[in-house]
Amino acid sequence: MPLPVEESIFSSKLVRLGEHHCPTDASAAVTEPTVIFPLASGRIVHDGVAAFELPTTVTLQNTGEVVTREGSHHAWMTADSALLAEIIGGDAGRPFPTDRIPLDATLSVRQRALFHFARRFGAADPLTVEGESIAIIEQIAARVRAP
Repeated sequence: MPLPVEESIFSSKLVRLGEHHCPTDASAAVTEPTVIFPLASGRIVHDGVAAFELPTTVTLQNTGEVVTREGSHHAWMTADSALLAEIIGGDAGRPFPTDRIPLDATLSVRQRALFHFARRFGAADPLTVEGESIAIIEQIAARVRAP
């Protein structure tokens, strides 16, 4: 049985970016608030509620939630919990009031460009990676707060 592969793309005191590739079922408790950008469709059980994770959505996970994925390929990002709570407006452990938002083309392109840049230049230009990561989280926060 193949093991999940977790690839760290960038890590600093403020933000972390990575990709997760898991061809089989995997279940885990979320250890920090995380923004998930699905790169392929898959089935997810998020705190007991089954749904499909699609590349047209952003999945938002709070600390302590239990997530089971039936095969998965996604990019993820997280930020310092105090910073994330300040941007989103929630508490540090549970900043996300919803578990998913729609992913439009501008946010998708922005996320993919950030990850591409972080792979190539993240070590040489961490401030750009941190700044764009925070800007993406701010864009997500605006959508979370929108009616």
